Amino acid sequence: MSKIVEETNMLNSASNPVLQDNSQSKFWVETTVEELHVFFALNILQGIVKKPGIDHYWSKRYLTNTPFFSKIMSHSRFCLLQRYLHFSDNAAFDPQNHKCPRLVKVWPVLKHLNEKFSETVTPERDVTIDESLMLFKGRLGWKQFIPLKRARFGVKCFMLCESISGYVWSIIIYTGKDTILKPEHSKFCFSSQIVLTMMEPLLHKGYCLTIDNYYSSPELADKLVSCRTNVYGTLNLKRKEVPKEMQKKN
Repeated sequence: MSKIVEETNMLNSASNPVLQDNSQSKFWVETTVEELHVFFALNILQGIVKKPGIDHYWSKRYLTNTPFFSKIMSHSRFCLLQRYLHFSDNAAFDPQNHKCPRLVKVWPVLKHLNEKFSETVTPERDVTIDESLMLFKGRLGWKQFIPLKRARFGVKCFMLCESISGYVWSIIIYTGKDTILKPEHSKFCFSSQIVLTMMEPLLHKGYCLTIDNYYSSPELADKLVSCRTNVYGTLNLKRKEVPKEMQKKN
């Protein structure tokens, strides 16, 4: 949170050396960790209290009024924080030489969260890997359309979770060919690379992994079992190395 506060305040001072008279940024005052906690809490609450647009949360109309939002933070301040919210120093990263150029803007926070997720909890024996789609309909080169998902449009993430609790232990954001994967697993297909990259810290420890037919294959199963990791789930019969007698079964 301190890093986000630092970068947010820095962005405002660097991008607006001379504030225009008609610019809302002239009302900007530096934010704090406490204020950003409130800002993120209001964003989460907007996911629970559904309204057509952000302006409606501060509406004074009797039929649609939600007074809690205006009591906690003014509409203008919320919009300013939303406008200037920033996660990384633009001058510190070279997109051409960065580990994942498409995630430069959020990389410090994403890396920090992944480290904390895995440090905080040691998952129980049963874990699972699946993809999740975060709703997003804006302009983005690697935005996905998955009609079977509830969001349909958005940013696809691969998640390794503890089965019994659903705790997210690790995240990989899909960014096309630039998706961050371990180079030592490059000989496997993409879906198997995802599994092996995410499971690497848990291999040789007796874990049991559940996956669906997007990931599962005889080749992947052989690799996991050789690393003292059990695996089970559905199987696409068109995968390579699936025995012919099994392909003939209904």
